[in-house]
Amino acid sequence: MAQIRERFVPLLMKAFPILEPLVPRLISANVRKRLKSLKEQSVILDYKTRTRRLGKLHYKIAVDVDLTQEQMALILKELSDEARRTLYISPGR
Repeated sequence: MAQIRERFVPLLMKAFPILEPLVPRLISANVRKRLKSLKEQSVILDYKTRTRRLGKLHYKIAVDVDLTQEQMALILKELSDEARRTLYISPGR
């Protein structure tokens, strides 16, 4: 496995400057895929995404999401629960 990595990384580094301008399309595709999944689950009503390359390794991603009040409340509850789990410090510390 290490030999494959040793051969692959230099090749990837040489190809990256050629492929880097395609990154916004890959980002958009990934974001749209996730948002489509959320829409199918009725977590969101609708969405629009725009990704723009501003410079080398510098991108602007705009996401416009339509939600009902109930959907927003559910999302905020999940985010706060996740933040609480992430920030939780055990009593022994």
